Amino acid sequence: TFICISLTGLNAQSQKIAFVNTQLIMDTIPQTDSVQTKLAFESQKWQKKMQDLQAELQSKEAEFKELQTQPGKEVEIELLQKSYQRLYNDYQETQQTAQKDIQNKQMLYMQPVIALIKDNVGKVATKKGYTQVMDNAAGIVIWSTSDKDDITADVIKAMLTK
Repeated sequence: TFICISLTGLNAQSQKIAFVNTQLIMDTIPQTDSVQTKLAFESQKWQKKMQDLQAELQSKEAEFKELQTQPGKEVEIELLQKSYQRLYNDYQETQQTAQKDIQNKQMLYMQPVIALIKDNVGKVATKKGYTQVMDNAAGIVIWSTSDKDDITADVIKAMLTK
């Protein structure tokens, strides 16, 4: 047991850990702009659909108010209310579908960018002799003995020179 502990201790001492801010990298590289452009286009398509449904809802509401002023239109009012409710449900479902679709497309579009970042982080870390890299985008690294352990700038430089 003592031998395993001491070997583990030697292995831990030989590890060199770097940190990187992947959010800063994503905010800096042009590939992320391309993803944002695609997502904006997708969002605009859904927004147009939502605006059309809103206009339809407003039209039904105006029609409802008009019918309320006319005596003997109870049947038409009831049918219009049911139609309005169906349309409102469609609006809510479309809104939820749009959010899910945009989230799914964001993940799909970002996968190659994330893979590219991981690849470049690995290359820079290997070149500098690091055995592990922690992502510091959330500010997890509280203390480090050297700012040289932050390889974010090196990764950005590597990605921008390609």
